[in-house]
Order: sequence, then C-alpha cells, then structure tokens
Amino acid sequence: MPGSIHCRPDGGDHGEWIKLGWAFNAEQITEPVREPELNPYFPEVVLRAASRLQPKLAHYLGALPRDRVHYGGYYPMTRENWPLIGAAKTPSVFLATALSGYGTMGARATGDLCARAVVCAPVPVFARSLSLARYDDKALMGQLAASESRGSL
Repeated sequence: MPGSIHCRPDGGDHGEWIKLGWAFNAEQITEPVREPELNPYFPEVVLRAASRLQPKLAHYLGALPRDRVHYGGYYPMTRENWPLIGAAKTPSVFLATALSGYGTMGARATGDLCARAVVCAPVPVFARSLSLARYDDKALMGQLAASESRGSL
C-alpha cells in the first residue's frame, strides 16, 4: 500500500475527533459520477494504517464508533499533478482546482493567485505554470511528461 495517510484533529480548540484519510487507490483514473461507490472496508483500512503512526488508535480496531462519518469522493488532479489556478477559457470564470493532496497546504496561496486573476492584479512569474497557459508551453509540458514522479502524496 502507498504511504501518505492523512491524520488531523477535528472540532476546533476543544475538538475530540480526528479526521483520517488516505487516497490509496491513486492509480485508478475514473470518470466522475454523481455518487461514487464507497469501499465499505475503507474506514477499517485507514484506521489500521493510522494506528501504525498513532499507536493509541489501535484501541478502536474492530470497534469503530457508531457515529463516525465515512465519506468519499474524488482526488482531483491533472495528469502532471499540478494545480490549475487562474482564469478559465470562459470569460468571468476562474479556476482554483486540481490541488490533489496539497489543498490544505496550498489553499492560501491558491486563493491569493486566484483573487489576483479575478481583479487583474499582477501575479508572480510562476503563476503562468499553474494556469491553463502552461499547456501552451511545449518545453514545460515535455519536461513534466518525462518526469518519473508526479509528486503524489
């Protein structure tokens, strides 16, 4: 199984819950559907993996709380696993998407770049590589296609 399980506290300053997540089916590329089928073993698989990082979680193996929440969805990413941030081809539409496993970490920078695009403010030079314009850069796209790693978490 791949690494990169996610484990974080939930519920604010006095929260008593944790969120666990793991995109372990990283090789599966699917067409989106309204209600993706959830793997019924997912909560137990994730808990087992998380208990290797946080051994006290092993207490819950085979005894998950009844009021747990199990949800699933898509792990949106481009083929090169770089986000798309900035103006779309449709006028007055802006993108802040395909953040794959970097959404929480990159949210503030993504919001800043997207807001700059909305108000036509100057953006850093690297912003072009994170926008749809990168697909017009044949050298960059060739370099990304040749890379052995997509940097997936």
